[in-house]
Amino acid sequence: MTPHRKTLADLSDDGDAQLSMCLIARNEQTRVRRCFGSFWPHVDEVVLVDTGSDDDTIGEAQRFAADQPDAGKLIVGHFDWCDDFAAARNYAESLASCEYVCNTDLDETVVGAEHLRGVCSLLTPDVGSETGANLLYFDNLYFGAWEMWERLARRGAFPWVRRVDEIRQIRGGVGIVKRDVCHWLHHRQEDERSVDRYVPLAETMVREAPECPDAQLVQAVELRFAGRLSEALARLDRYAERHPTAAREIREWVLRLDREHDRARHGSADLTLNQSRQGDLGDA
Repeated sequence: MTPHRKTLADLSDDGDAQLSMCLIARNEQTRVRRCFGSFWPHVDEVVLVDTGSDDDTIGEAQRFAADQPDAGKLIVGHFDWCDDFAAARNYAESLASCEYVCNTDLDETVVGAEHLRGVCSLLTPDVGSETGANLLYFDNLYFGAWEMWERLARRGAFPWVRRVDEIRQIRGGVGIVKRDVCHWLHHRQEDERSVDRYVPLAETMVREAPECPDAQLVQAVELRFAGRLSEALARLDRYAERHPTAAREIREWVLRLDREHDRARHGSADLTLNQSRQGDLGDA
């Protein structure tokens, strides 16, 4: 299905939508001010849920808020980590009260956050509509390559799923917000990625649902980012014995991901596929 689209000309710089920015974090104290400063004036509520920090992430967020004229819009929560990023994000959104929710992380900044309330008008009131936009995707510069990730939805409409590389459980049409309207920048280096945390979660997903192509995709992506591409491809070869179509599609996508991120190390890359959500993968 062709995604629902609108352009910058359709939008006001701001709007009257009520918007919550929801974040989960662990040990991100040094990144709080840069991230918060990129969007703070343009949202109505900031929900920050700590998943087990050893540093003063929450304290730094509270100090930042105290310096703002609207300090009361910071909501702090604590989540007992259970090896599930989706569960943590769902908990964060359960603390939000605005009609619309947007997600970011403390190692990111938002460029064009002044448009966030305005783009809420792109979301259809008919949740689940096949022709309207139920969820908005934005461009993200991730380790030097542009990718499209879901960011903005109506609160409570589409919960997060997957232990790692979490996505929303969407139904119906989606919308794509142009890069010159608003986009995200990711500020970690690729070698800072917590592969010792992410790969085991992906492997758990495969153990829990060994025939699921989505779990196989997540495992392959995480192994690639861990520098274990050959192992990812070998595992897909074994999966192909049972599900050749899905395995071929996952393999092609992961190899393209690898090429684009390799290009990003030496220049510009523009990955048009969405890392977080891969649509319907073939099977059988």
